[in-house]
Amino acid sequence: MKRVIVIDDEQIQRQGLVSMTPWEEVDCQVVGEAANAREGMELIRKLQPDIVIVDIRMPGESGLELIEKMQRESHVEYIILSGYGEFSYAQQAIRLGVRNYLLKPVDDDELLEAVRKAAAYVDEGKKRKKMELEHDVQLDIFRNFGEGKSKNQYLEKAIRYIEAECQENLTIRDVAEVVKISSSYLHRLFVQYTNYTFGEYLTMCRIRRAIRLLHDGDRKIYEIAELCGYKDTRYFSMVFRRITGLTPSEYKEGRQA
Repeated sequence: MKRVIVIDDEQIQRQGLVSMTPWEEVDCQVVGEAANAREGMELIRKLQPDIVIVDIRMPGESGLELIEKMQRESHVEYIILSGYGEFSYAQQAIRLGVRNYLLKPVDDDELLEAVRKAAAYVDEGKKRKKMELEHDVQLDIFRNFGEGKSKNQYLEKAIRYIEAECQENLTIRDVAEVVKISSSYLHRLFVQYTNYTFGEYLTMCRIRRAIRLLHDGDRKIYEIAELCGYKDTRYFSMVFRRITGLTPSEYKEGRQA
C-alpha cells in the first residue's frame, strides 16, 4: 500500500481530500497532512511517503519550492494542485519532474487517475532500483565513493578504520584520535578529498555494508541494522530508503524474486 501525504493551506480542501477520497481503491493510505511547506518537508523527512499531493501556492514557501528542496533528499512522486492555469506554473512543474498537475476544484476521478499514475511510477522506480542494486558496483550513489582516500595518508588511515569499525558508535573525535590529528583537520580532509562530511561518509559506508549483507546472507533486517551500527531498525530502514530509494525489506524481496 502506497503512503500519501497531503499538503494544502486550505483546511477544508485538505480535509476533504483526506477524508472523502476512496484511497483504498488505489491501494493507498494517507499517513500525514500539513498546512504549509515547512510542515510538509518535516513530514516527508519523518514519514518517507511514496506520493505527495501539494498545493502550488501557500503562505511562505510554495509547493514548487518544496519539491525542488526535497528532491535532493527523498524519492517521491508529486501531484500538484493549483488554482492557476498559467502555463508558467506547469513549465516549472515539468522542469522539476512533476508528472501530475491538477486544477482546483479537483475532480474526484481525475485525482484518482493521477494517484494511480503516481503509484505506477513509484512501482516502476522501485523495480529500476532493484535492478541497480543487483549490481552494487554500478550504483551511481557509490560510483565515486571512496575516491580520494589514497591522496592523503591520514585520510586513508581514517577510512580504513571507519570501514572496519562502522558498526560501532563512531564520532569524528574517535577517528581523529586513532589517526592522531585534530577533529577539525580530519573534517577538512573528508570534505576536500571525498566531497562528504565525516557523518555522510560514515552513513554511506554503513549502507554499503548493509547492501552487501542483504545480498550475501539470510540475516534478519534487525540483525543487519545492528551489524551496520544502527540500534533502531526503523531508523536504519529510513536512512537506507533515503539513500537508495528502497527499504531494506524491498531490496531483500527483490533479491529473492
